[in-house]
Amino acid sequence: MPQASTIYIASNCDNDFVLFYATLLKSIELRHHTGEKIVSYLVGDGITTLNKKKVENSLETGSIEIRWLSSKKFIPDGMHLPDDRSLFPISIYMNLYLADSLPHHIK
Repeated sequence: MPQASTIYIASNCDNDFVLFYATLLKSIELRHHTGEKIVSYLVGDGITTLNKKKVENSLETGSIEIRWLSSKKFIPDGMHLPDDRSLFPISIYMNLYLADSLPHHIK
């Protein structure tokens, strides 16, 4: 039997919305039946250890792996983004840099 492939998901949020992220992953876990492993990259700063545990503990099958990332890794050198939350949380800008910042083997 050939090894199942991997499905990659990339998301971003902050501590205020991380439980919605948990809902997304739980929905995927309940409805995914084709055997691929799922790796979810979440770019988010300020997510508490307690909320990370809540997200991880909500998943039961072991078919989803979460990789917690900081937005600091994604901001290119010399780029300065507003960090005062006057417009948006910093994580909202990560969509601009996500594709270039994830491992290159991800298609």
